[in-house]
Amino acid sequence: MTRWTRHILVLFAAVLVSCGGDVFVDSKDTPKIDQYVYTVSDGLELLRVSNGNIYVELGESIRFGIGVSVNGTFNLTDSLQNYFSSMLWNIDGEFFNIDKVRYTFQSSGIKKGYLETVDWFGDTLRNEFSIYVNTPSQVSITFPYDGYNQAEPDNEEGLPLRWNVSGIDSWEKAQCEVFVSKDRDSVWSSSLGKINCQDEVLLEGTLAEDSAASLYWAVAARIESENGQIYDDSSEITHFWTKRFGQDSSVIKIPLVYEDFRDGGPIRTKIKFVDSKGDTLQVLENTLAATTLKAMVLPQSGLKILFEEEIRREYAYPELTVDVPSRSVIELDTVRFKDKIAPQLEPIKSQFGLTEGVFFYLYDDGAGTGQSRIGVFLNGDSLKYSYVEPYLQFYPQCDRVCKLKIQGDDYSKNELPNHYWLIYNRQDHYEIVGPISEENP
Repeated sequence: MTRWTRHILVLFAAVLVSCGGDVFVDSKDTPKIDQYVYTVSDGLELLRVSNGNIYVELGESIRFGIGVSVNGTFNLTDSLQNYFSSMLWNIDGEFFNIDKVRYTFQSSGIKKGYLETVDWFGDTLRNEFSIYVNTPSQVSITFPYDGYNQAEPDNEEGLPLRWNVSGIDSWEKAQCEVFVSKDRDSVWSSSLGKINCQDEVLLEGTLAEDSAASLYWAVAARIESENGQIYDDSSEITHFWTKRFGQDSSVIKIPLVYEDFRDGGPIRTKIKFVDSKGDTLQVLENTLAATTLKAMVLPQSGLKILFEEEIRREYAYPELTVDVPSRSVIELDTVRFKDKIAPQLEPIKSQFGLTEGVFFYLYDDGAGTGQSRIGVFLNGDSLKYSYVEPYLQFYPQCDRVCKLKIQGDDYSKNELPNHYWLIYNRQDHYEIVGPISEENP
């Protein structure tokens, strides 16, 4: 899920902790040097810091740098070589002996680090710090899951709503809010209230009154880090069904789509319901390229659902087997009819007059094809043509023998076979020979 982060900007370099080994020399002329660690994200946003701790995201790149104050005056501009003879960083067990370090955190958890320097007076200065690397959060629904259809319409014991929030680190706390509605579009405005993310909600009362009802629900989580950073996350919207009232029969809903169907021609779908004994229980018919069909059936095991397209026969879908509990609404996954067969292509005859034009039969009994999806080439040169289903017509100019290549596909991207034809000029007519495979000429 998408995470929204509320960043708190710091107006100056984020001070972690001043050096524990400040230099004190009796001479009044010796300057007092303090060192500090500051951190900047790759986006040039200064990080929020609390009591020597840095809070970053998993995979985030951070630049660590050294700040110096001399007699209380903070300085980022002077060369560090004016103050230190050596510098050493330790970040999560890796060592660097440079003044600025860019580090990417590849795992979550609390990482340790320190900066150790030696000034020109021979004193060692050391800063220790912790980096809190955030675990990405995720909110997921566990029960009732999407498509669940066994909720009692009037259950005195109530229906438990359960979810899981992962990615809450030890320095974070989370609060969840549960949303339920009979209208998907109004889910996020239908709150049941806020609750501890580790608890569950019991949905009580009448969920449906006279027929099976579909309810939609989701969970939102707000996660707050101890440094004040806030993350908002949420689950997907999930829906479930109550059982039907007063009768044992169940309803099967079948969303149906013909993929890549564009030419607007007729279709006719037949859907047969066959029991485990092989008897046909009922047949549904459909003439729409996108619809949802409904069938009422008695409870049973091993119900087969068979699909057949009677007009656009290149469209097909395998059979389904469904177990049907009593008083339920079963919503199947979308049945997507697909055309996986290339268009048919062949000349309507083998000989044509020199001026009458050449006609090919080009037909796709599925998604269909069109003028813009076809190319005709004679000896490699593009040739003008016209296509009015199912005929492709063009006028070749061939003196002796020419290679004819027709390329294209249908709206489901099934390409024409990689074939070509030879056109022979027989003085008074053209003769077409082929098809000849390009792979095995």
